[in-house]
Amino acid sequence: MTHIQKFLYGYLLDHLKMSLPKRNKNIPPELLAHYVASAFIALMTWWIDNHYPIPAEKMNEYYRQLVEPGTMAIMMGA
Repeated sequence: MTHIQKFLYGYLLDHLKMSLPKRNKNIPPELLAHYVASAFIALMTWWIDNHYPIPAEKMNEYYRQLVEPGTMAIMMGA
């Protein structure tokens, strides 16, 4: 895990431990934090390796479209 991925993971894990509903025991917060941080790093790496072919704002939209539905379902206790 890279330094930035460790930082993101730690930040997300702290937030998720406080925010995940107690009733949702299906997904450990450590797993969700790793998934979200890894997805971010993967998309950023692709974006940089391909010389920024898409504006940053659009990349943010794509990241959110990919990550938010599943993450929100977990946060809502689905």
